[in-house]
Amino acid sequence: MKKILFIIFMISYLPTHLFSQESNRFTIIGKTKGIKDSTKLYFRKNESGSIAVNSDSTYVIHNAFRFTGTVSEPCEYMIHTGYTGWQMMPPESFQYIPFWVSNTTIYLTDDVGNLRLSKISGSELQNDNNAINQLLVPLAITSDSLTRAFMKLSPSDTLKIKVLRERNNRNYLANQQICMDFIKTHPRSLLSAHILNIYKTTWGKEKTMELFGVLDKTVQELSYGKSIKVFIQQSYNISIGGPFVDIELPGLDGNLIKLTSLKGKYILLEFWASSCGPCRAEHPKLLELYTKYKEKGFEIYAVCLDEKKESWKQTVTHDKINWITVSDLKGSSNCEAAMIYGVTGIPQNYLIDQEGKIIAKDIRGEALVAKMKEIFPSVP
Repeated sequence: MKKILFIIFMISYLPTHLFSQESNRFTIIGKTKGIKDSTKLYFRKNESGSIAVNSDSTYVIHNAFRFTGTVSEPCEYMIHTGYTGWQMMPPESFQYIPFWVSNTTIYLTDDVGNLRLSKISGSELQNDNNAINQLLVPLAITSDSLTRAFMKLSPSDTLKIKVLRERNNRNYLANQQICMDFIKTHPRSLLSAHILNIYKTTWGKEKTMELFGVLDKTVQELSYGKSIKVFIQQSYNISIGGPFVDIELPGLDGNLIKLTSLKGKYILLEFWASSCGPCRAEHPKLLELYTKYKEKGFEIYAVCLDEKKESWKQTVTHDKINWITVSDLKGSSNCEAAMIYGVTGIPQNYLIDQEGKIIAKDIRGEALVAKMKEIFPSVP
């Protein structure tokens, strides 16, 4: 579900000629309806990391607001109503609108008092974006409603859970098909490479190679294309029962730490991010298990998929993380370690035994507690 939310509202066709900007600054002119006067709005690059970290802010005054700045190339940004401390899903009162920003005048019109349903115009880029969103926005709305419905169920609601999962799977597959079709019909679009870069670990090496071959050579050489190339080169067949693949990343102090340096211990290789609520919800239990078993030969090697060191550092302090945590600060789509291990969403983890063999994947909660008891039966 996370990837559906990530891709929605950010879809736009970016032909090569759009890189020549009309000016060297952007201006976002917003008009709202129903948003309370003096409501604070935040502006941030739409990337991994804490949503509490923003690049600018302003206030709605007399149903209007404005942001100005400059970008070196078209980038994804988000306007939102602010982080209020949630750990899992944001409250229904949270409003946001991600969109592409280039150095031109962009008009945002909110006719219904909900930023997410705003109309955005001002460039050919955004007009194409709006056309694609007509297909994708209904899927995003369905995804949100399904997620909230899941959260209201108890484990005993097995039939309802099954129905919701089937609906979510159909919704997700429809999203992916739209994205694949877009890549095939827009080979010269930067967005095609952007979509493929997001879904490369989900679609796997074979499908990624096929779609990468569709892209125009000029698009393949841009930043997203280069990231896809790395994935194709680095992708391994990671499976339970097979050996782990060594990775080496820097910790917060900048010192490189190899995964192989922990061989001889049971290792939980964890992929997470500071902005991932489900990831952080696991931290109290991980802290409990790490405290209990670290002296018996258990270690956690946690790869943070943030792009900002400050958000990573703040989360380590706030969540009292005292195990090994590393990051190349390239984000979820460009982290080579995540590509190697085929990370399709977070949290994702692998449990590695003392011989370097992968013995479990995506093990957490009570299943991880039971596995630790099985591995270390002498620990009370």
